Amino acid sequence: MRSLHDQEFAEFLIRIGDGVEPTKPDDMVRLHLHIAIPWEGKHSIQVLIQHIFPNLELHGWDAPYMVQRAILTPTNDDVQKLNDMIIDQFPGKEHNLLSFDEVEGDNHNLYQQEFLNSIAQGSLTPHILKIKKGAPLMLLRNLDPRCGLCNGTRLLCRGLFMNMLDVEILTGSNAGKRAFLPRIKIKTSASDSLPFVLSRKHFSMRLSFAIIINKSQGQTIPNVGIYLPRHVFSHGQLNVALSRGVSQTTTRVLTREGKLKKEDGDYTKNVVYKQILLSHPRITDFEDKWNTWKDEQSISSIGKLDNKLFKSQERTDKGMYEKLIRIFIREKENTSNRDFMFVIPLKERH
Repeated sequence: MRSLHDQEFAEFLIRIGDGVEPTKPDDMVRLHLHIAIPWEGKHSIQVLIQHIFPNLELHGWDAPYMVQRAILTPTNDDVQKLNDMIIDQFPGKEHNLLSFDEVEGDNHNLYQQEFLNSIAQGSLTPHILKIKKGAPLMLLRNLDPRCGLCNGTRLLCRGLFMNMLDVEILTGSNAGKRAFLPRIKIKTSASDSLPFVLSRKHFSMRLSFAIIINKSQGQTIPNVGIYLPRHVFSHGQLNVALSRGVSQTTTRVLTREGKLKKEDGDYTKNVVYKQILLSHPRITDFEDKWNTWKDEQSISSIGKLDNKLFKSQERTDKGMYEKLIRIFIREKENTSNRDFMFVIPLKERH
């Protein structure tokens, strides 16, 4: 019976991705009864947390438990709120790690520290990184290639050591190893829409009990919760979130605006621009093309990829280009030397 339910769920995901699931006005689709948590007030958030992180207080050092669970939500603000709620329930002593913020060229200290600390652009780690030993983290940006970790790697906090974070790597080709990560300087860019360049020195990571939907792409999360305080707002975002799970029995969705007048069940918006699906080949077509080209060429630079693959008659949009670049980087990492600085083998547990 479970396999039948999962087959129905898989077919539901395909229809969501293709934009053919029956809708009510404003692109609202009905969620499967088995995955929906009805909104009955703020305590429903705790119901979702309990579904995804049952008996959390018993799993303070449990890497397999942590790597198999996450709650997805659309924005960084919502991620921060969820992470704050969950870390407060997590056992152990809390450490508040603070950033050092400064404005480039501000020799007269025109900007107060309180204001700089309050800036929470998507590219920055929060000013206050609230951690406990055993809590899961996500690497936001890695500026030291010797570390051998990529953006979005999930980690487990093992402690602080000489102003470095001692972490266990949970995902990727280095899963099971230990790393010592220092504070690094991260600068804002023009896309952050600030009238100055902010330099923040901090550990470039945030808690990952909850993560934004866009950062979850490419991951498989056996126990996944989806929290939608507002409906998704970009193409394919609902499909990305739902597709992170492996079964409808371990997937839960909580949406605050899920009720429609005179309709039973819970609904949410599915944003799908069908012209995008029709005008571009699926990424698997490009992966096939990449694999064919890779067999004929040595991988040495993105420039070669650009010349060989993209300067052809078949042009791609920016999103597809970035996807192919990620394929290239993934392949390059899989063939590179794995003796990384700061990474040490994880001692066997006794």
